[in-house]
Parts: sequence; C-alpha cells; structure tokens
Amino acid sequence: ATGSSGIILKSTNGGESWDKQTITFNKYLNAVFFTDLNTGWVAGDDGSVFKTTNGGSEWLPKNSPTANTLQSLFFYDAETGWAAGKGGTILKTVDGGENWSLQSVPSTRDLASVFFTSRDTGWAVGATGTLLKTENGGDLWSLQTIPNHNYYHVHFIDENTGWLSGSDLVSGPNGGFVPVSFMYKTEDGGLSWEPQTLPESNFSIFKVRFV
Repeated sequence: ATGSSGIILKSTNGGESWDKQTITFNKYLNAVFFTDLNTGWVAGDDGSVFKTTNGGSEWLPKNSPTANTLQSLFFYDAETGWAAGKGGTILKTVDGGENWSLQSVPSTRDLASVFFTSRDTGWAVGATGTLLKTENGGDLWSLQTIPNHNYYHVHFIDENTGWLSGSDLVSGPNGGFVPVSFMYKTEDGGLSWEPQTLPESNFSIFKVRFV
C-alpha cells in the first residue's frame, strides 16, 4: 500500500497487520505494482519511480524523464511496464524499470490508470472523457470515443472484456456539489462500451477489479 509522505506499507499475513517500509521520499506515492514477491515499483509526485528487488526492504530511485505526477503503474512482465499520470504523461520501460522513456500521447489531460492485455494492446483513462488505446506497445496512442466523464480506472480480464469506472461532481439539491459514479463494460475489445447499473447514491468509484 502507498500514500502520502512517501508511505509504503507491507503485509505478510493477508492484511491482518501492516509494517512501514523505508524510502528516501516524503511526497505522495500514488501507485504500486509487483510482478513477484520480491520485485516491485512505486511511483508518485515529481515523476518519481522507485524499485525494490527484495520485497521492499530497500527502495532505489530510477531514471524518469518527467516531473509530472504519476498516478498508475502496470507491468506486463518483469521487464516491460508503463506508468501514466498528469498532463497526458505515459512512460514505458523495457528493462525492468531501470530506465523510462516518454511516449507520444494525443492528449494533455490528466491520466489516472493504465492497463495492458498484452505487450502490444493497452488502455489509459483519465479526465474529461479521455480513453486512449494502443496496439503497438504504446508507440502510437489513439483517442477512443466514450461518454464525457472523469475516468479513474480501467481493468480487463482478457483481450475483449473490460471495465471503466469513475465519477463526476454535479450540483447538489442543497447547494454545493455531490459525486455521481458510473461504470462501463466492453465485451468486444473496446469497440463499444455499455453503461452498468449501480446503486443510487452519492459516492465516488475510483477502482474496479475482477479476479
């Protein structure tokens, strides 16, 4: 688990208890991803990326070509991964996160989540109706047509079946603003997205995941 002030927490008993890990960073860490029990990465403010190869006992900073805040990490395998964040930032690594390169993205809107179903096919979502797709590992990203909402997460269980989730702020009945959440599902690899039925309540959805 990651959070503010460079916090990283680890559990070795299924979440019954958590221990704080040591890292030389005191700003927000927004994303964490592990490919096995020992090898993982965290990312956050100022484009920072850290890697561990010993289960989090030690975290080492890695080269990052951006100062934009990173919000999401995804690794397809131990060598190939992506990070996404503010200002339409998408980074890619092919050497296990030792080095990262900026990818060309046709949007400067903030991105909140990135997910790949293969080394070639991937998705990124973000603010103001932003849905991006690549079919060549991120060498080329294209904007997809989707209702104009703020998206916070994308998740697929195979190359065809996936979900988007997020929320918007709308005017409340007593003044101010209240959140309205939504979820969309595709069963044809993103060619179409169907709205899903959610409970009627003023809440925000930030993550969706299926196992």
